[in-house]
Amino acid sequence: MSPSLVDLTRPATSDRPAPAPVRLSAAWLVVLLLAVALVPFVQELTHQPAVRFAQSAALVEDHSVRLDRLNGVVGVDRLERGGHLYGDKAPLQPLLAAPAYAVERALGAQSASVLRPQGNLSLWWVTLWSTVIPLLAIAYLGVKVSERVVGATNAARGALAICAGTLLFAYGSQLYAHVLAGLLGWACWLLVDRSHLEARSGGHPLRWALAAGALGGAALATEYPMAIILLGMAAILVIEKGWTRLAAFCAGVAPFAALLAIYQAAAYGSPFAVSYGAKPYHQSGTAILELATAGRLAEVLVGPRGLLLFSPVVALAVWGLVRLARSVDQDRRRHGIVGLVVFASFVVLQASWLNPWGGESYGPRYLIPGLPFLIVGMVEVWEPAARVRWLAVTWSVAAMSLAVIALHLVPDGAIPMGAQLQSLRTDGPVPTLWTLALGPAGWYVQLATIACAAHLLQQRLAQDEAAAHLPERDRALSRPLIPVASLS
Repeated sequence: MSPSLVDLTRPATSDRPAPAPVRLSAAWLVVLLLAVALVPFVQELTHQPAVRFAQSAALVEDHSVRLDRLNGVVGVDRLERGGHLYGDKAPLQPLLAAPAYAVERALGAQSASVLRPQGNLSLWWVTLWSTVIPLLAIAYLGVKVSERVVGATNAARGALAICAGTLLFAYGSQLYAHVLAGLLGWACWLLVDRSHLEARSGGHPLRWALAAGALGGAALATEYPMAIILLGMAAILVIEKGWTRLAAFCAGVAPFAALLAIYQAAAYGSPFAVSYGAKPYHQSGTAILELATAGRLAEVLVGPRGLLLFSPVVALAVWGLVRLARSVDQDRRRHGIVGLVVFASFVVLQASWLNPWGGESYGPRYLIPGLPFLIVGMVEVWEPAARVRWLAVTWSVAAMSLAVIALHLVPDGAIPMGAQLQSLRTDGPVPTLWTLALGPAGWYVQLATIACAAHLLQQRLAQDEAAAHLPERDRALSRPLIPVASLS
């Protein structure tokens, strides 16, 4: 590695060589740490991953949205119409996963029509592209956005706390669509914000509004509840009287709305039909939502599977958003207000759902797409919440990690963590790529990689903090000859 100019100009104070600087940025090291923690896990084929896996298989192998040939692997997440079987999920996630599925089939992987609940590497491969990589993208963007909005000091720590201490992590290695939808919806807001900044500075806001609409439309085609994001972003553009930007935004949404309509007509009989009301296994019949009640809201937040009980970092992050919303700085205030409104909307949606947990889920999973909006809030209160931060982050990460290491489902009458500890006692941990290759010794390899990635991140943060306290002249001299950005 190239020495920095400061190393060449300052006299040595010790014969002991200084540690080599870490070249990767903090954002990339957060991504690395999450990757070595999550990528190896080969999760079980439960009901929702099964139907999503089957939908991708039908697109590739049968060039159809019908799942008739995969009837034996599809569980309760199904819809039967006209003597044919269809999945009950929005189409974009299975469609985006189809190329990954096609590649593994071309390399000789087993078809999804063969039921293989455990150790299914084909499922792992599709999950990698559909869920794990979107979570890594959320982490990277979280650091970068927080550096701009709040400041670089604790951006990596706050982003890591939300990505590893909330349901983003618990579902970060599962083939659900919540994490992907969260990435698309959050990125939609970031581009709407970018279009606002461009309009204010005399730039070119329409291309950013168009791209924001495309991401918002993609989010809707991934998960139906992402209509919250589309309505929210359209409202922002109306409030700002950005009528031309609103038109561009709607133009970006249009292709994905058309895709959704075409899929719904093919699968459910009408462009305006959705699957949930017609599911034969849905406990509520044709209705899936009703007005949220105080009791259900309390259950979502502090009930047996309540969000705040097992992920208290969320409460800290909401406090941070309140602080940002009260800021005199316009940029900070926008992110605070939008974050609060969006997250609150998903909480209300969760409290309005007649099936409040989404089956045997680890927690209120329907609000996962609102979690990325909390990252800037967590960074904002990292220092003010120092007294309780360690306990909240430690408990949250431990609780969410158990949902990754053990079967994530929580039977009726059980609680998160308790159900996972019981699962570990009876069935053992979820296999990983390391344990499949090396047996139990694979756990030591995974722990070692996590420890190495954490050490590199800690070194990088220490270097950044040391550089931040240098006088400006010395800070300039301490920069490497080769820019960090070019290496990361």
